[in-house]
Amino acid sequence: MEHAGLWVLYWVVGMLPFVLVAFAVLWIAYLRYKARLARERVVAEAPAPGAEDPVWELARVNNEIAIELEKSRAVLESTRESVAKGTR
Repeated sequence: MEHAGLWVLYWVVGMLPFVLVAFAVLWIAYLRYKARLARERVVAEAPAPGAEDPVWELARVNNEIAIELEKSRAVLESTRESVAKGTR
């Protein structure tokens, strides 16, 4: 019984690889579970077929605003030129 502490140390060191492998397996299973939940959430949040995608709607509105802004800039530039010439 004098070396019981040494035998415990041997046992702990001997079990360490098994514990690490078990931890790795559980960690991989957890990550796969999280990935599956994320995929299910993406599928659940996807717009219904035929429904307008809000991102595309936002892009369309943004393009319309950009076109209107460009028209306004052209009008402003022509007004500046006519004022510079002295005619209105």
